[in-house]
Amino acid sequence: MAIKSPVPTEEFKEQIKQIVEHLYDFAFLQSHPLVLENPELTAENLRQSIIEAIESLSPGPGATFNSPNSRLYNVVNLHYVEGLTIQETAYELGVSERQVYRYLRRGELSIAAMLWHKLQQSVSSDTKQNPLSNELDDVNLVLSSIKMGELLYKAQEAVAILGRNRDVGIETHVEPSDIVMTTDKLIARQVIVNILSSVMQQCSSQTIAIYLTKAHELVSLTLKYLAADPNSTIQLHDVTKRLIKRLRWQLALSEEKGMSVVQLTFQAGAPQILVIDDNQGMYELVNRYLTPYPVRVYFAPNGKEGMRLIKETHPELVLLDIMIPEVDGWEVLQRIRVDPHLRDIPIVICSVFKDIELAMSLGAKYVLSKPLQKHQLVEVLRKTALV
Repeated sequence: MAIKSPVPTEEFKEQIKQIVEHLYDFAFLQSHPLVLENPELTAENLRQSIIEAIESLSPGPGATFNSPNSRLYNVVNLHYVEGLTIQETAYELGVSERQVYRYLRRGELSIAAMLWHKLQQSVSSDTKQNPLSNELDDVNLVLSSIKMGELLYKAQEAVAILGRNRDVGIETHVEPSDIVMTTDKLIARQVIVNILSSVMQQCSSQTIAIYLTKAHELVSLTLKYLAADPNSTIQLHDVTKRLIKRLRWQLALSEEKGMSVVQLTFQAGAPQILVIDDNQGMYELVNRYLTPYPVRVYFAPNGKEGMRLIKETHPELVLLDIMIPEVDGWEVLQRIRVDPHLRDIPIVICSVFKDIELAMSLGAKYVLSKPLQKHQLVEVLRKTALV
């Protein structure tokens, strides 16, 4: 689409309406003409731009939830971001359904204007930024349970001809033999293939020793070899490094008894996020928000069940409401903080009661208010190194 007019075209306005109505339908976004016709856009970048545009409608922290100044933002956010129906949105805000439709239309036009301006700036600026860079950061992982031994074997097959040409063999040690982990199979294979290829091209020994091990939930893939130049380090493509980071793997380069060592370490399972809230819709919202990210979200409807799951599963993060039955959120927070086995788990309070000072004094890591915004949740996960 040619972005020349200073104001958005009717076609563009209609496209934005379609996109906000399918904000979490990734297949729809990928195949949308706005993505196909603008190479600087990816589906995830477009979705993020829409959410940022919606956030810009917010009047700021000083406005109350039901104030007239907040109404446009709240209608658009509740319906399009949080997934409430027209009827539920109207009930939540105490307005008529007709008013909801009117605010939604105003919101769509505002979003269209903001994105039109953003695309104009993108087209007119002579930027040298590599579009692949952002795409790699936002790439959607397709998670599945995979057998690491089989994945390693397939990666070795891919570099077999290179190994024969350079007279380099591979000696593999897998212990135990049934290591299974949750990750993106295609990306993980590509990372391992690239590392194997790079090591083969830099080693002087005839054998690369590979050790695939597991201790508790931590899996390690270690390559040991004699480098042609002891003073040089392995040269990995920047794309590989970014994919390693996206998978949340850790890369370490070292030396051991004159041998160069490349080690990848990663959790066997996806990081777990426990939502403790008496409203199952909150769990479904968080799960939808985090669909593109390599995490597993699960749910407890009350404080008693939440404490049981925390002790049994030891999640990487807990998203905790205050007004929950049986054992309230404040009590859950205090119990976690006095338990030496649980006190290091990050607790994020998410409630209509935004008492930051009390929450922090009881040991909460962060405090988010309802209605929960996706960008706020993702930012917390980034700060805790979960995404």
